[in-house]
Amino acid sequence: MEKRDIVVIGAGGLAKEVRWVIEECNKVNGKWNILGWVSKEESGTVIAGLPVLGDDDWLLGHASPIDVVVAVGSGSLRKKIATYLKQNKNISFPQIIAQSAEISKYVKLGEGAVIMNKSILTVDIEAGDFFLCNHGCTVGHDCRFDDYVTLNPGTHISGTVSIGECSSIGVGASVIQGVSIGRNTFIGAGAVVISDIGDNCTAVGVPAKPLEKKI
Repeated sequence: MEKRDIVVIGAGGLAKEVRWVIEECNKVNGKWNILGWVSKEESGTVIAGLPVLGDDDWLLGHASPIDVVVAVGSGSLRKKIATYLKQNKNISFPQIIAQSAEISKYVKLGEGAVIMNKSILTVDIEAGDFFLCNHGCTVGHDCRFDDYVTLNPGTHISGTVSIGECSSIGVGASVIQGVSIGRNTFIGAGAVVISDIGDNCTAVGVPAKPLEKKI
C-alpha cells in the first residue's frame, strides 16, 4: 500500500503525542509518511525531530493531496482551523485511532476524530467531526457528542450522555448517565457532573455547578 503524506497541525505536547500515535499505527499498517508540523514557528525549525513546514496559509495553498490532523486541544480553535482549511479540496482529515484504544463496531466517528491510547468507547456512540478523546477515557453506551468536543485525559462518561459543540470535559472528570451538557461549555478537572449543564459556561466541583457564563 502506498503511503499517504500527513502533517500535524500544532507542535506542542498534544501534537507530539498524536505524532507518536501515528507512528504506532504505522508499525501495523504503514499508512502514513509524516512530513512535519504546521505551526506558527519559523519554517524549517526542527521540533522533536520533525521540521515546521509552514503555517495554516502554507497548508491552504498545498497543491497536492495531503492528510491533516488538527492536534490542538481547544475545540473552538480546531473548528476555526478546520473551517479555514476546508477551502482546499486537496486536504483530507483522517481519523487517528490509537492501537491500544478499544472501540466497538457500533461506534460512529466523524472526520478528523482523534482517539488516543487506552481509551474505551463501547456501543451505539456517535461522535461528530474533530472529536478529541484523549488518553485513558471511557465512554458508555448511547452517548452523543457534537462536533469539536474534547475529552481530556482520564475522563469517564456514563451512558446516554450528550455533549454540545466545542465543549470540553476536564482531566479526570466524570459524568453520570443521562446528563446533557451544552455547547461551548467547560467542565473543570475532577468535577462530577450529576445534572444537566447549559451552554456557554464553566462548571466545577463535586457535584459540578456553573461558575460563570462565557460572553
